[in-house]
Amino acid sequence: VVQAPPPGTWTGGTMVKGPFLTVRGVAARLGVSTAMVYRILEEGDLPHFRVSNAIRVPESGLAHYLRRRRQGRP
Repeated sequence: VVQAPPPGTWTGGTMVKGPFLTVRGVAARLGVSTAMVYRILEEGDLPHFRVSNAIRVPESGLAHYLRRRRQGRP
């Protein structure tokens, strides 16, 4: 079961495009723990969706998150 808008649509102000990362992959790119990634997801700062029990984060969403953080925006 996929709980997400189709690729190419907007979610949380960010375009959803593949490829998609796992929570572990996001943690590795950010240099943080998976627990920290789950916290970021819960706060709604990073767009994501579920595929069955797995969380996926679009690379475009991660790039947008990193740009906002560099600019000092939450």
